[in-house]
Order: sequence, then structure tokens, then C-alpha cells
Amino acid sequence: MANIKVLLYDQAGAEYDVSYIQEIPLSLSYLIADVKDPSKRNTTFSKTINFNSKDVDLFFRVIWKLNSTLTTFDPRLKCKIKYYVNEVLQLDGDLQLIKVIVDPDSKTVNYQTTATGTIGNLFLAIGDAYLTDLDFSAYDHALTKANVTNSWIPATSVTGVIGSGYYYGLINWGENQILTDVEYHVKHMRPQLYKREYMEKIFAAAGYTWTSTYLDSAYYKSQLIPPTKEYLTLGTTGIANSQFYARRNATQTGTAGLCFGQSGSWGGIKTLNSIPNPSEVVLFNEDNVLPYNDAGGNYATGTGIFSPTTTNTFIIETLIDFDVVFANIGATAGAASYAKINTANLAVYITQFNGTYWQPIATNSVSLFNITLTGLTSSHQIYVQIPSWAALATENYRVEIAGNINFDLYTATNVAIVDGATTWRYDTKVNSTYAARLLNNNITEGATLEVNQCIPTEVKQIDWLMTEIKAANLYMIPNPDKAKDYIIEPRDDGFYVGEDNWSELLDFSKDYEVLPVSELDTKRYEFWNKQDSDQYNDAYFKQYKQTYGFGYTDCVSEFVKPVKKTELIYAPTPIVDNQVNGLILPKIFKNDNGTIKPMKSVIRQLYRGGNINMSYGGWKLRSSIAGDTVYNYYPFVGEVDNPYSPTLSINWDTPQKVYYNYINATYTNNNLKNKYYSKMINQLSDKRSAVVKAYFNLNELKVKDFSFRKVVWVDHFNCYFYIQNFEYIMNTQQSTLVTMLKLQEYDTWQSNTIELPNEDPSELNRIVNGNYSNGINNTNNGNASHIVNGRNNFIASGATDIQLDNCTNVVVNGDVSAFRGIGLSNVVITNTSNNSTITAPSPFVIVQNDIYLDVTYHGKKLFIDASLNDITIYWDNANMANCEVTIVRADASAFNVYMSDVDVSATVIGNGIPYDLQMVAYDSMGFTSLGLEIYIL
Repeated sequence: MANIKVLLYDQAGAEYDVSYIQEIPLSLSYLIADVKDPSKRNTTFSKTINFNSKDVDLFFRVIWKLNSTLTTFDPRLKCKIKYYVNEVLQLDGDLQLIKVIVDPDSKTVNYQTTATGTIGNLFLAIGDAYLTDLDFSAYDHALTKANVTNSWIPATSVTGVIGSGYYYGLINWGENQILTDVEYHVKHMRPQLYKREYMEKIFAAAGYTWTSTYLDSAYYKSQLIPPTKEYLTLGTTGIANSQFYARRNATQTGTAGLCFGQSGSWGGIKTLNSIPNPSEVVLFNEDNVLPYNDAGGNYATGTGIFSPTTTNTFIIETLIDFDVVFANIGATAGAASYAKINTANLAVYITQFNGTYWQPIATNSVSLFNITLTGLTSSHQIYVQIPSWAALATENYRVEIAGNINFDLYTATNVAIVDGATTWRYDTKVNSTYAARLLNNNITEGATLEVNQCIPTEVKQIDWLMTEIKAANLYMIPNPDKAKDYIIEPRDDGFYVGEDNWSELLDFSKDYEVLPVSELDTKRYEFWNKQDSDQYNDAYFKQYKQTYGFGYTDCVSEFVKPVKKTELIYAPTPIVDNQVNGLILPKIFKNDNGTIKPMKSVIRQLYRGGNINMSYGGWKLRSSIAGDTVYNYYPFVGEVDNPYSPTLSINWDTPQKVYYNYINATYTNNNLKNKYYSKMINQLSDKRSAVVKAYFNLNELKVKDFSFRKVVWVDHFNCYFYIQNFEYIMNTQQSTLVTMLKLQEYDTWQSNTIELPNEDPSELNRIVNGNYSNGINNTNNGNASHIVNGRNNFIASGATDIQLDNCTNVVVNGDVSAFRGIGLSNVVITNTSNNSTITAPSPFVIVQNDIYLDVTYHGKKLFIDASLNDITIYWDNANMANCEVTIVRADASAFNVYMSDVDVSATVIGNGIPYDLQMVAYDSMGFTSLGLEIYIL
């Protein structure tokens, strides 16, 4: 008999134990479908429960307002109920009174109620929340070169570990319009966030945890989600802190400039950077009363200087209302009454301090001719705007008024004033303004990057979580040993652990059925990603009519079944080479008739490969604040863990082709389909597998200890089973129908290295733009260049008039022209070889005089004949790093053999050069070098 406990709660929360109630025949459903797709697990219940009048009359009368004759009650009211079986909570919901049944003879009362509610789970708690409801603002940071590069190394990253924080993997977002494949500016870098931290935040917000080797693995911690916005922007605070708007709140009386008399008229001048006749610097003295503002401290009211706190592109503008004021003291004719302006040019400037003087960068002016005033003041307004100005942080800008003027002064009786002290000045009037507004709100170097904008928009948390479950074929069950915790593991890599024996429980009194597995599954499995419109996804889909990395498996079956389609919400992200250097990286942008443009993308997933040494060349990280740095490695993120020699791929399957090719580059078949689905598909499609439906005498204890993670052994069938589903009805004596899968055991997937995928092997042996190439794995991006036979050679973009004949592993830099190489191997050709032909020397070289070595001697053997004179061998450490040369003394004379270098700072095993090798007849020595040191092997 089960241990039953029923608790009722009134509106005040008081608890009433009514555990004497009759047992309720609850049915408990166990479905493997709930494990594979936990979002669809049934979370609602409705059960009818009858109470007799003993001990509940008073409670029910109070809750439902029953009258004394039990003839009326309020059915709108409810109370809370919790129902436990063997101390396990089975129902947690609301209790509603449906009817009251009274026996007229015994006067006993039966209360018929319905309990309704939900069984809590993670997905119910998540509800309709979006990824953007999560908060990563703790990682807000200044977009600086230091923060970008610190993220590349776990120890210097914001959290110190891989799997949380942010990472600046190198991605071409289409914002570098010039030298796209060589230079990347800090302001165009966008941080990626870790999948695992998304998962942590979703679980924590819902009040759940997990137990999972997979989610805690280095593999999962290395997966990232990049931003999907067209541009990253400044936040509201960042925008406010980058701009200012100021005004004059009172007239600024200018400095009077002394005028000089000229032919009865007066002349005045105010000039930029002049000491005797300086221009008027306008001080806009109010920036803290709305709408005027300067939240970020970009403007100084005391000096009138705008000094941006961040490097940005601004609209800088000023509107100046000013008066030109004339005055005279001591004139013989009397007091000045009015003025006549003969000529004038009055100008307002926006100036920039260049370290020496204030240089005008924008101006506007007003010109006046023959204007007679009614007094001594002339009013004007001038507007100056710079519609787009790239300003560096801490640069200085201000507004100045200057100009020149020629005028006459008169008394009230129209007598010209020709003597005395005459002055003129500019008075800047109230509401003159000065402002710097951002041209756009795009993030700039040095500004605060609000990390929440890196979260993909319009993606529900449940949809994302289900995609993660599908990607690794995760099975997910509540943890029986920990409340509100889920065990989550891949179906074929950690979910199934342990076993149980149900041999004694088989009900032989009932028939069992054996069915083909085809009843459950399908003939063809297809694995898709979402399509996106970036240049490479678009081109791939148009060519192959499938998404990049699409996968499928056909199963042998004579039955026609619908396709079983598994699709992720992610768009794939092809990685692309650049024909200039060794960078292979994601390129997420549109190409509109040759114009590269950033775009809003579908949510992506990337794998952090860490700092990868480039196969060739370097790239520059530009900074307007901290200076530029050239790197020969880069923080790789992409579809694989390493672009040159990957060991894993987060594509479903091997794509038909990839968008890169480098010497000795390989690919991997360790992808999502093979790693997480191949074993299951093999098992379900094996003709020896079967579905068995049989009855078992289960009990509460066996059901309580049941776990889908255990395989079940049954002696009668002499095999193990994977339990699929059963519905156990408590408090009954009947056996339970159980559906089981009898599956053939297959080994876990083992990955292999494969060749780079290409739909046509001849693609690498092609004529493109006047170039001809054949041989094996040769890449020719040059102009009017040819590769004849050979293998693993690379001619970079920009190289012109190159020919390689029977060469191996030769790289020609992009600035090389008019070069021919014959029989070379393991050589990098630089522009020092322009207009030349280099033929590989014979494997055996006889040396009778001094000799200068280069990389073409790698792997060669030199026979030194010093019978007539000393011989010096000159190494070239700058270009022969890791080259190996063997030297054999072929004579027995008394002359010496020396090792030296074209760089006099080099040393031979720590000794200065030239170094006496002290060789005698038939001695043999091997040499190599690293840096400035030449080593004897």
C-alpha cells in the first residue's frame, strides 16, 4: 500500500493535513520522447478527488462558503493542494469544489473536487522569454586594443577562463572597406559570447541547475555565439557621454580692438592666432540645463574647448548671434551717434589646435558693403557646420570670431569723427550655441561597449535550447538525486550508463509483440541549418540547393517513409581565405555588386580555436589610440577548431566545398552528424534491431528507481533493451505495457582526417585570369603566373609574371614579379628575387672557393675542396631558418674551412664568426640555424 499524504491550504496559507483520503489511481507516464524533446513534456494535470465529511466539513464550509443546509456554495473559490505518494510530490495545484453529495439516511457528506495545475519543469519556467532577456552587462567594457587582445588569452581575459566572458575572435564583418584582408581596426572588432554562459543564465533565471559532463567539457566551453546586428552601437549612456550641446546664457562682451584712422575712415581687424589683434574665442557657458548637456565631459565652459573623450566621427556645428559694437572716446567733433560700414568681412571659425596654433577647419562669413546704421551696433547671425569630422580623443576644437572692417563714425549732427580713440568688438549674444553630435551611433574605439547588444535578437530561449539539444543529440532528464536539476548528456556519448534486470518481472500471461524498427523511424535522415544571405552562404546555396554543411543519411528500407529532418536555428559560417596572407576566417557580409556591406545576420555558432599561427604572412590590428601591431598569429573562430588541420567541425557534415586552400591543409569528418547521430542511425536502421512490446509486473519501488539512462536486461529475450515508454497506474494490481528497443551495439564514432572537400578535383588545376596551373594541390592567385607540375605551391595575390617548374612547397609573396623557379622546394620567394631565375642546385655541390648559401641549398650536400686555399661558407640566417645543409671535407690539405654569415652579429654554436670548423679529410658536419645562432647537427 502506498504512503499517501494530502495537504490543503486556505487563503491565509494555513496547512490542513487530510491524509486519510482514499488513494487516487494516478497514472505516471514515462516517454523517451520527453527525454529527446523535453520541451514537449506534458506539464498539466486534472484529477478528480472525493472527500468525505470527516474532519473537512469546517474547512470546506469556510473556503467555499457552504450554508448550513449544504445547498449552496461559491464554485468560483479555490484552495491549494499538494498530493504526495511515498513522499514524492505528485500533484501541486488548485482544488475546486464541483458538487456536494449528501446521504439523507446516514447524513454523511461527500465533497467532489477537481485538482488542476502544472508540473513544473525548466521549459515551463522559461516560458516565452527571449535570449535578449538575459543580462551580460557585467561584461560591459571599453573597446580598446588592450581589452581586445587580452581576450585572446584565457589568463588575461575578463573571467580568466574559457567558457565565460567575451572573446574577440577575428571576423570580417565587411566594415573594413580598404585592405580588407590585411588590416582590421579595433573599432570594427565585435566580441562573441560563450554558449555555456547563455545556458547558465537560462537555467539560473528559471531556478534550475544541470549535471552534465558535456556542458562542462572543453568542447562545449569553446563554442561561441557572435553578434547578429548590422553594426554595434553606443548605448544610450555611451551616446550621451560622447556628445555635447552648449549655449551662451548671457551676452559675452568681446574684447575691444583699437582701430586705426585711414583717409577719414576707421579700420579694424581681428585675426586667428594673432597677438596684437586676436580673434574672439566664444565661451558657451551653459551645458548643464536641458536641453543643453555634456554628460561625458567633452566640453569645457571655461575655455570653450571641445575635447572628445572618444575617437569618433562627429557633426560639429555652431550658431552665433553677435553684435558688432563701435565706440569712440575723445573725439573733437563730439560723441559718436551712428556708424556707416563701408566694407566688412565677418567670419565665424571652428578651429582645431594642431600642437602649435589654432587651425581653421570650417568657416562661414558675412560680407557687408555701404550700410548705414541707426546706431553703433550691427547685428548678425552666422551658422557653421562640419557635416562629418573624424576626431581623435583628446583633440581640441573651439569657436572663434574674426574678420576685418572699414567704417565711418558720425555725431548726431552728421559730423564725421576723425580723431579720438575708436574701438570695435564682437558681443556674442544669448542662445548662441555650439554642439558636437555623433554622425552615427556606431561603436568607436575607446567607447563603452554595452555587451547586451551582442545577444542575437528575436530568438526565444526555448528555441535556442532545443537547437543545442538537437545539435549534440542530447538526452535530458530530471535528476532524481537533486531537486530542480537536469542530467544532460549526448545520447551516444554519456547518457546511457548502468543497467537493470527485469527478467523476473516479465508477465508471461500476456502476449508480447515484436515489430520492425521502421515503425518508429524513417528511411532518410536530413540535417539542415538556416539559410542566410551573406555572400558565401548565398553563393553556396545557389550552387548546391542546400545549406553549407548539410548532411544526410539514407537507410536501407523497402518502405517509403517521409524524410526525418533535423534543423538548427543557426546559419552556417563558412571560413574563407583571402589570397594575400594565411588568414582563414569567417566573412559575414553582403556583396552588392562588388560593394562590401555589413549585414544583420541569422544567429550563428562558432568554435574558438585559440591563437593560430598563420601559414604565411601577417595582419595588422590598427588602433587610433594605442598604435598598430602586426601579428603572425590570429584569434581563430570558425566552423572547425583549426583551419589548417582541424580535428572537429560544428557543421552537420562535410560541405561540398570550402572557400580556402593552403599548402598541406586538411579537413575532418568529425562533425555533428557523425559524432552524435551516426551510432543511433546505424542502430535504428539495422535489420537485426526490433521493437518489442511486452507486459511487466512493475511496482512503486521499481518505478521510483527507474531511469531511462539504464539499459534493461530480460532473460527471455537474451538481450538488452532501451526502454521507450510505459504508463504505470499506481494502486492497481495490473501489469504494465512497456515498449522497448532491441538494438544492435555499435562502436562510438571515430573521426578521421580527410582531404579538403572540393566538388571537382580539377578546380585546383585551373586557368584563372590568365593563370595556368597543374600538378597537385597548387594555388595560383597571381597575375600572368603559371605553375607547371609540382605540388603544394602557393602564389599570392599581387605576384606578377611568376613561373614555378617542378617545385614543391614553394611560397611566392605578393610583391614578387618576373621570377622563375626551377626544381625548388621548401622556399619562400621574396621581392629580392624579382627579375631573376633560381634553379635548385644539384644535391651534390663541389665547392672550391668561398660560397654564399641561400634557401635553395636546403637539403643539399657540399663537398669542400680546400686544396688550393682557405674556404669560407657564408650562411644566411635571415632567410635560412630551419634549413639543413651537410658539409663534407674532400681534401687533406692544411688549408682551413670556416663558417660565417652575411650578418656579422650571427654566431656558430655560441662562437663569433668566421668560425674555424677544424675539419680534416672526410669529416662530415650538418648545419641549421634559428635566429642569429648557427647550430651543428
